[in-house]
Amino acid sequence: RGGAQAQQLARTTQSSKSEYAPLRPTPSEHATQMIGDTGAAALFAGLEQNTTLNLLNLYDHPIRNLGTEFLWTRRLTECKLDFEKLVWPPPSISISGRDATYLFLEAVKERSSPLPRSRVMLVGDSGSGKTTFRTALLFRGQAARATLQQLRVSIIQTIELRWT
Repeated sequence: RGGAQAQQLARTTQSSKSEYAPLRPTPSEHATQMIGDTGAAALFAGLEQNTTLNLLNLYDHPIRNLGTEFLWTRRLTECKLDFEKLVWPPPSISISGRDATYLFLEAVKERSSPLPRSRVMLVGDSGSGKTTFRTALLFRGQAARATLQQLRVSIIQTIELRWT
């Protein structure tokens, strides 16, 4: 919901004749027009296509985390944001302002890559299908469907034996 509001606010601002994007709600609009982390991420990502917006004021909005999409604000003349209230990037960086935040996010973007693995711990009674489930996660396609079907039958049988 916040992302759609942010995109609408940016579109409205870009289409107006004003050069400044205040994005400050009046007291009656306060609950519906505040954007947080998700809305800000959508707004910043939308700036990739921006050619008209120069100034953006998000100072009073509850933004606590910035992703690498914030780098798209570099094209703006000014982007007002309460850097002291940010949790990510770490406060030791964000309190130094916009330029330090850009440097940090550039480094994050350059060194980021998807994690090819994750750790998962399966917990349950013996015979409940933990190993079968693990095997199904490792398979793909028809083999996985067959193993999951076998797991389903096994779980139903275990429930029937133990709780009926």
